[in-house]
Amino acid sequence: MVYFLGRDVNVFLSTESVVANDAVGASGNLQRKLTDSQTGSTNEALGIYMFAPSMVSNAVISGGRVKDVTGVDLSIGVSDTDVGPYFGQITTQKIELRKEHTVSLTRKKSNPGWDLLFNGPCLGTSYDLTNGNAKDAAYMGPRWGLVNQSGSATDGLMAIGNGNYNPKFPPAVTGSSSCFGYRVHVQLKGGAEIYTVRNAVVTGHTVSINADGTQEETLELFSNVAPRMATGTSFNATQTLQTEM
Repeated sequence: MVYFLGRDVNVFLSTESVVANDAVGASGNLQRKLTDSQTGSTNEALGIYMFAPSMVSNAVISGGRVKDVTGVDLSIGVSDTDVGPYFGQITTQKIELRKEHTVSLTRKKSNPGWDLLFNGPCLGTSYDLTNGNAKDAAYMGPRWGLVNQSGSATDGLMAIGNGNYNPKFPPAVTGSSSCFGYRVHVQLKGGAEIYTVRNAVVTGHTVSINADGTQEETLELFSNVAPRMATGTSFNATQTLQTEM
């Protein structure tokens, strides 16, 4: 486990799409698809809260910076299983099944964006009605990122997914890549390294109230996909191949 104070890192969130305007965020009291440009204080004043823009470029990913971060908890583990004992061996052996990455982001609570992200509801027209239904959109948040409804990489055909499919083989997939989940970019301040957690899904959200009335909230993301390390100031924006999942 590695813990960073908010002053030591910058954290950026993006979707797993490399097509412009495949962004996710809250507007009013609904989670919906946004355009990459709907970020910044001007839009927040209008009640539009960007969660994750697309990763079409470095500039766009920069718009997904998480503000007021107080702490980042990065945990790396291994899921394994016991096998044996076999003939000639008196002890069991362990076989590694997969890596596990958990990222917990804690920030000062300033808007309802993360509440809507975890609890919903989602705008029905932004939801994947091809593989889901309107009832799902009414009580589920976009915890699993986007899904391609048509098999085309054209903007506007991505929709908020309900996670009810194999992440390695999402419905109507185009080519050999997967757009499942979100991407977490943890950038060391004053350094030239960016630790990238790929295809992460939202697994938890908590809000804490201190004695002095200050509120903080924590968002937990989980991934089984191997991370990537980027050097310099460029983000890792290469989509995950199905063979890597």
